[in-house]
Amino acid sequence: MEQAVLTCSLVLWFPGACYCLFYLRADLIQLLKGRKLALLTQVCLSLSVCLSVCLFACLSALVVLSFSCLICSICLSLSHCSPHLWHFLFEVPDHYWILFLGRSSDIMLAVPVATLLCIQLGAGEESEGVLTVLRPQLAAFVQDKHFSPAVRANCSSALALITFISCEDMNLTSEIMALMEQLFTPNGTGSADLQSRALVSWCLLLSVLPESRFDTVVERMLPVVVSLLDSSDVSLRIAAGEAVALLYELARGKDEDFEPEIEGELIERLQSLATDSAKYRSKKDKKQQRSCFRDVLRTVEEGECPYETYRFGTELLELDSWTRIKQYGAFREALGSGVNLHLQENTLLREVFSLGPPPTGQLVQKLSKRERRYVNAMADKARTQARSKHRDKRTV
Repeated sequence: MEQAVLTCSLVLWFPGACYCLFYLRADLIQLLKGRKLALLTQVCLSLSVCLSVCLFACLSALVVLSFSCLICSICLSLSHCSPHLWHFLFEVPDHYWILFLGRSSDIMLAVPVATLLCIQLGAGEESEGVLTVLRPQLAAFVQDKHFSPAVRANCSSALALITFISCEDMNLTSEIMALMEQLFTPNGTGSADLQSRALVSWCLLLSVLPESRFDTVVERMLPVVVSLLDSSDVSLRIAAGEAVALLYELARGKDEDFEPEIEGELIERLQSLATDSAKYRSKKDKKQQRSCFRDVLRTVEEGECPYETYRFGTELLELDSWTRIKQYGAFREALGSGVNLHLQENTLLREVFSLGPPPTGQLVQKLSKRERRYVNAMADKARTQARSKHRDKRTV
């Protein structure tokens, strides 16, 4: 770029200077012969004007050349971009641009905001509009190997949760599940974290799939998920175990006698993982793995699902199936510490977990330690005063 600008400047300046000398050659010759002061002044002024014109022309050419190079670079970049970028450049509303025109760090911050937006909007036309706008680019981010595994994992989780909230078209849900399958299948590329997050996202969408599609999905995906139990990453092993339990739960919900051909081999592998004591694994990993696979093993062998309870405010959330557990995990990951407040007030979460309409009265807030001490002290004082009236105050 700098070499082109320098070359253009020399090309424009040199002919201008030559033209000035050629135009004023007669005056210069007369000046050299007669040495007249007035003529010298005229020649200097003429040279100054010509050089100024040349300098202005050079600067104008530099501006035009720089702008042309910028336009060429933009056109070259757009010629290699995906078709989805054209859609966003010309059809996406202004308030969505921040999600897609930044760096990887910007995307990491913006994608969770899109998820929270859909959670706040709930199921309806508005969230469907968000899905329509964001789905093509989120899918492109998930498939783009130039992004880091963390960016792709965040986009896969956001895409799955937004689809879970907004999408009523099961064909579109199946397409997004197929996209997730490309990430965690043995032939898929990516880190273990990306594979485990994609598998968790796939399980979330599987939980809302109609029963008519269970047979084909279980028959096709159960061997794939079982193969992931041999992964060296504990998070991927746990995600695969929970996916196996979810597949069994859904399949037995339709057919109580469900028993795949690989069940004997699967049970042996689950028993090994539930009692794993390898020294090269950390204590934390072994504890997590044993706890998870004991529950998975009970589901596969006995058909029993884990039972978990979470108290929020004055209410109690009961999770008695792998479906509920996977759905709660997705919302808890997106909302963080705010999940309890949303369980109290958010209509969407209360519908998903069958909690009924939000309570109309004021929510009971937990008192701080200092407030509890003050309340207890005042209660003790009032009790002492009340009892002192009935005591015998005579001295012996």
